[in-house]
Amino acid sequence: MNTKRTTIIACLCAAGLLLSAQVFAQDFPAYLKMDGTKITGYDKTALPANLVIPDGVTKIGDWAFRGCKSLANVTIPNSVTEIGTSAFEGCDSLTSVSIPTSVKKIDASAFGVRSNIKTVQYKGTLAQWCQIDNDGFLVENAKTITMSDMADLKAMTALTIPKGVTKIAHAAFSNCEKLMKVKIPNTVTEIGNGAFFNCASLVSVTIPASVKNIREGAFAGCERLASVKISDGVTEIGERAFCECKSLASISIPASVTKIDSRAFDDCDNIKTVQYNGTLAQWCQMDNDGVLVKNAKTIIMSDVADLKAMTALAIPNGVTRIGSYAFFECTSLATVSIPASVKSIEEGAFARCEELVSVTIHGGVTKISYGTFAGCTSLANMDIPASVTEIGDWAFRGCISLESVSIPTSVTKIGNRTFYDCTSLAKMEIPASVTEIGEDAFAYCSQLEEVKYLGTKAQWRNVTKGDEWYKIFAKKVVCKDGEADLD
Repeated sequence: MNTKRTTIIACLCAAGLLLSAQVFAQDFPAYLKMDGTKITGYDKTALPANLVIPDGVTKIGDWAFRGCKSLANVTIPNSVTEIGTSAFEGCDSLTSVSIPTSVKKIDASAFGVRSNIKTVQYKGTLAQWCQIDNDGFLVENAKTITMSDMADLKAMTALTIPKGVTKIAHAAFSNCEKLMKVKIPNTVTEIGNGAFFNCASLVSVTIPASVKNIREGAFAGCERLASVKISDGVTEIGERAFCECKSLASISIPASVTKIDSRAFDDCDNIKTVQYNGTLAQWCQMDNDGVLVKNAKTIIMSDVADLKAMTALAIPNGVTRIGSYAFFECTSLATVSIPASVKSIEEGAFARCEELVSVTIHGGVTKISYGTFAGCTSLANMDIPASVTEIGDWAFRGCISLESVSIPTSVTKIGNRTFYDCTSLAKMEIPASVTEIGEDAFAYCSQLEEVKYLGTKAQWRNVTKGDEWYKIFAKKVVCKDGEADLD
């Protein structure tokens, strides 16, 4: 009896669910192409010019209404949480849009790169707007952006982010060209990609200690930005974060920063002074932006008067890594001593130190990384310690004074273009431990006519060799048991 009753109830429930699904599906007009609750496209012959998207739709998918030139008005319900990439691109008749508070993400170019939308009405507050990942082109093209607690975002000259906001999202205030001052509360932990991109009138900003990451392009193109205070607590400054901030003459970096991404200060040509509020040991272990180190005339630390003026550098004992571009284009540097505590020297760490003549590495290091000493045009000799197992790509490229290199039997790999254009290199001994030589590894070493390989001809044949590893100049390889072919 109980089994029969359970079966009847199950059948009724299944029938009810089926009926609900049918009713739900019928709620969406036939001219909308649907994938569940996501709009994926439309019927070009039936879509009304004044479109009311039905309640229940949760996402307007990528390219959903792309190229619908007849679409003049669209009403987006409070059930939609995301507007996809290029969803309304090419909707040339659309001049205004109302965004409900349910929307949490507006994907890149959702309304097109050059839309005709001039008015954006956001139905939520400034605090809610801050945390929407936005379409920078929508913000750029709009002449007016209204909110429930703001008359017009695009007309603002001073902005106070409401306390309690934890994230300033992607492109939230990009291209707000009248904005001159921004106050960020200590509840914010992240400043998103392009958050203040191209705010051309912005002159000053203080980033509180609560912020951990200044994301890619966050303040890029803020050409009048003259004062930036980065509080101790920030750990990462993202790629191109302050790119093209041409009014910046100095920057202060707190000791809490462990990474300044590539080109973070690209085209900030007027930055002449970098104040680093940590020690030389801390600086060594920070991954750096080579452009910032290159352009600065003076780099001051708590225990170094001016890094760019140093002629002799002793890396402090206890340092375990030398970060990328840490001493890039320190053109006064003549001698470097690296203690055994250092295990890795990262990309470009000493690249283009043109006066560098002597480097002493006291063991410990296992890899000489990409471009570590590239362009060190005065470096004449190099003894690589027995701890090293790999000499990376471009490691000594363009070291035109390099005459001799001692490679220990611990090394198993010589990378691509490692000694490319080392025009003074006249002899080279490769230990039998080496099993791989990258392409163009010794290309354009114009004095190098012979390579000595410390293994047998049979071992040499088993070495993996990249294309034209010797490039023109080397004529032969001499092994323990005789001469071998270059390849």
